[in-house]
Amino acid sequence: MRQRGRIGAELISIGKEKGYLTYSDINDALPNEMSSTEEIDDILGALEELDIQILDASDEEEIDSMEAEKSRGLSYLAKYTESE
Repeated sequence: MRQRGRIGAELISIGKEKGYLTYSDINDALPNEMSSTEEIDDILGALEELDIQILDASDEEEIDSMEAEKSRGLSYLAKYTESE
């Protein structure tokens, strides 16, 4: 149970930083012994409740767009804070 909480917290942190997770990110974070669909569904449900998008690796175009948007937002923020 503690391990699931640690894994969930790790995925939430990554998801909030990136704005999304891929199924590959999730699979990489899950230990091999976690095979219960109920446990995996709980983690996926928690991520969805936090509005963390879960994307397939084939959604590269959408991922690239999200990365570019995040970069533009950071550039604007940097310019805005420099002018103050």
